[in-house]
Amino acid sequence: MKLDRRQKNIPGIIKVFPILFLFYFPGLRVWPKNIESVDYKVELKLSQYSNQKKYEAVIFLGNAFFQKSRDPNKQIEEYLLNGYERQIEALIYARQAAVLYKNNQILPAQKTIDAASEKSPFSDIILQLKDKIDSAAEKINQTINLSVSQKAELEKLLTEGRNSLNREKNREALDIFNKALNISPSSPEAIEGYNLALSRTKSAADKIVELLARTDKFVLEKKYPEALSVLEEIFTYDSANATAINRKKEINNLIKQMAQISQKQELAKEYLQSGNNLADQNEYAQAIEKYNLGYGILPDYTNWKKLIQDTEKKQKENEERAFSKSLEDIAKSYQKGMYYIASEEFSKAITEFEIVINISKKYGQEQTIKQAEEFLQKARDNFKRKEEEIVGETNPYYKMINNTKILGINAFRANNFTVAKEYFGSILELFPKNRFAMIYYLKCDMELNPGSASKIINQFMQDIKSDMEKEPSEAKRLLGIAMDLDPKNPELILLSRKITRTSQSIIKKSDLPPATLEQWYSQAFNAFTQENDAQKANDLLTKIINEDPTFVKAVTLKARIEGRTRIVKTRTIAPEAQKFYSEGLWHYGQGRIQEAKNSFDQAIKIDPDYQNAVNAREKCIKYLQQAKGS
Repeated sequence: MKLDRRQKNIPGIIKVFPILFLFYFPGLRVWPKNIESVDYKVELKLSQYSNQKKYEAVIFLGNAFFQKSRDPNKQIEEYLLNGYERQIEALIYARQAAVLYKNNQILPAQKTIDAASEKSPFSDIILQLKDKIDSAAEKINQTINLSVSQKAELEKLLTEGRNSLNREKNREALDIFNKALNISPSSPEAIEGYNLALSRTKSAADKIVELLARTDKFVLEKKYPEALSVLEEIFTYDSANATAINRKKEINNLIKQMAQISQKQELAKEYLQSGNNLADQNEYAQAIEKYNLGYGILPDYTNWKKLIQDTEKKQKENEERAFSKSLEDIAKSYQKGMYYIASEEFSKAITEFEIVINISKKYGQEQTIKQAEEFLQKARDNFKRKEEEIVGETNPYYKMINNTKILGINAFRANNFTVAKEYFGSILELFPKNRFAMIYYLKCDMELNPGSASKIINQFMQDIKSDMEKEPSEAKRLLGIAMDLDPKNPELILLSRKITRTSQSIIKKSDLPPATLEQWYSQAFNAFTQENDAQKANDLLTKIINEDPTFVKAVTLKARIEGRTRIVKTRTIAPEAQKFYSEGLWHYGQGRIQEAKNSFDQAIKIDPDYQNAVNAREKCIKYLQQAKGS
């Protein structure tokens, strides 16, 4: 008989489930001033709370009474047990509702939480969850309850509103979205569109003042193309703004003046300084881009080629250092992950293998990722299994289960096996594979029915033998429970030895001698470093890892080989394309947009994937279209 099948003997509704709720309800005030005086006053209060379905108050007051008084009181005990039973029924519904809510199944969650509220209408936990679910359901129902014609009208208005926003007709958009909100006040699209149109309508004048200030700042920094771009944004708010028109003329005059005082030399100097600063900050790719721009605008200003070569060398060295550091991190985390799996510290193993995967993704080490993902899944599966068997301190049910265990043990020690069985059964309702609860649950069974002991042990042995090949970890788990029940049973001892010999380990161990694996590794290392045969090395390393996944040197070398060809390189741009691109920027800076576009066209013709040139040309096209339209 399997463990899960045994649960059919556990009562569906637990009659006894003492859980200390005191820490959940610090604001509850139910303790009469004279609780020590006369028992019937407590009984009267408990009767009132029970009739009013205030089960949390019943539990609080009942526990408080028994903490103060050690004398038995059957009536109060019945009120307390009934309160636990009713509250647990309600909390089970609440838990189901919480899961549905988390999975965005709002309407089923609302029905379930209503059932919980009906059973315990004054529970703080249930009321708080009900408020959340009802709020979410209200938003859904507002749209669901629209008629077909209303939904069609709403969609039409939303489309018209978006079109008006795109055409910069903000006041028109404001009126349209307002109509949409009259149909569906909770529509997210209508709310968002209304707020955007309102902000544009209200703050247009303020925005123009801000943009003029930005224009002046760019002019002071001699960033004339950027200043012109900001002015174009002003014209989207007010196409006839006199200040912006005059400022545009002034900037164009400044551009012409700069051309007369060798703007190319100034620009080349700026590119050089900017490139040097970026190189000092280890931003080598951006530094190379600046040097290329300088070379294209003024080739004789300095030795651009040497600057570019030196920077590319530093970039490669930096990439190598980063890559080597990443390989070290992969090796450390992989080794830690293996150790944690072997020592059954699965949560730590999960963290380490996730580190391996994240680093490997950066360098495209797909085989290393695959290897780490296999062990990550093993760690997750085993962590889940272990958490089911042993409810740890991080589990939200830990305090509740721990309190119930204590009560169950006390009842067991007092030879009250029926009550003890109900305590441990209540734990198994929530955690069917909880080892501690299952052992004591079965011990209670064996005490209450002495003749059932051999039958239970025999069923365990059948299950263990059945699982030894297909589910060795399950067989091992069942054997541990059986050994706790009957530690001197000779047949169980023999099964234990057999499982030790035959059960599969979480981490596969090689049957080959370590010397053989070391020899293969040496061959792989030589193939990679001396013969320059990456494929041969990779095949040998794969062979080693398949035999022994814990052979960290092989994992690291395999990651090095795979990542070596995947390190992100700076894209090389054809020098002639770079030259035309630099000229295009030069023309754009002087306001000669058509000439700038022509230069960018030439750059793209030479190098169609030159994204900077493509973006710059698009900007020129947009500028020329706007100029033509005005």
